[in-house]
Amino acid sequence: MSAIGNTLKEARSKKAVTLEDVHAKTKIHPRVLQLLEEEKFDKLPSPLFVKSFLKTYAEFLEVDPQELIQAYEKEGKKEPEQVL
Repeated sequence: MSAIGNTLKEARSKKAVTLEDVHAKTKIHPRVLQLLEEEKFDKLPSPLFVKSFLKTYAEFLEVDPQELIQAYEKEGKKEPEQVL
């Protein structure tokens, strides 16, 4: 696990909240939150969803969302090409 998952888990531990607590406030399913913390981004629908979930989760945890999104993009998880 690299920076993204560790950052999310550590911030959640510091706030002493469970995945269920986060779900109640953000409406992000606990399984999705767990996938974000485990950095199993390939199990989520698309990079657009991942970025949105990361932003919402980071804001709830009072972590800079831009740092997490930039780290996610650096890992090569770019937007898929748009096919019309």
